[in-house]
Amino acid sequence: LFLNNSGVSNIHPSSFSQLEHLKELHLQDNNLKHLSKETFKGASRLEALDIGWNPLKCNCDMLALKDWAETNIQSVSFDFNITCSNHGNKVLTQVAHVIKAELSCESGTSNLHVYVIIALGTVVAMLLVFLLVYRYRGFLQVWLYMKCGWRFDPKDKGDEKTYDAFISYSSKDELVVIRELAPGLEERGFKLCLHYRDFPVGACIATTIIETVEASRRTIILLSQNFVDSEWCALEFKAAHRQVLEDRRNRIVVIVLDELELQN
Repeated sequence: LFLNNSGVSNIHPSSFSQLEHLKELHLQDNNLKHLSKETFKGASRLEALDIGWNPLKCNCDMLALKDWAETNIQSVSFDFNITCSNHGNKVLTQVAHVIKAELSCESGTSNLHVYVIIALGTVVAMLLVFLLVYRYRGFLQVWLYMKCGWRFDPKDKGDEKTYDAFISYSSKDELVVIRELAPGLEERGFKLCLHYRDFPVGACIATTIIETVEASRRTIILLSQNFVDSEWCALEFKAAHRQVLEDRRNRIVVIVLDELELQN
């Protein structure tokens, strides 16, 4: 079949499907830009193929056609007059010299494998980040608050408490509270309840302790030997512990001031 210089610009893949006895096909000097091995598969007895002098595009289909033709057709050569251009480049390249790797002509299956590996890697990385954040969430909350002032305690938003914290300490450690602990917390906007300042004069101390613990989001215990030896501090701790059991939340913050000598 001679179709030389016929102005052919496109060939449908099924064009030769019925030509089972076609042995020679000449398509030189046409305007063919895209050809693939599927175009000629119907011509099972094709022995000679000439597609020279066409403005073919250098793409993966063209290289697949070259491999197929050299394997299945006796008379075909891609060494001389069969050239192609790439990405609009007017410089023609012999198809025989085009390298598959330059066009990224991997199989679709290989590409799929790459995408699957990337997707799995992304999922695993996200899972690891989630686990690390969950594992060290307490440390991260403290760090973010210290560095950025961000607070993450949504459960406390519904607590209608008078104080952010009640500081439980021995009167012998009061200077530490007055000079260091209380100023540092109140400068950050926390509302504190302190013995010397906020306990009502003349009221029952035991009742006041219980009410103050209930009215505070947290109880900060300044733990020292003086605290351990104080009966009033023991009462404050018991009140805070009872509040923890009732609310089912850890509302006690312990600051260890010095080494302790504990006795049963």
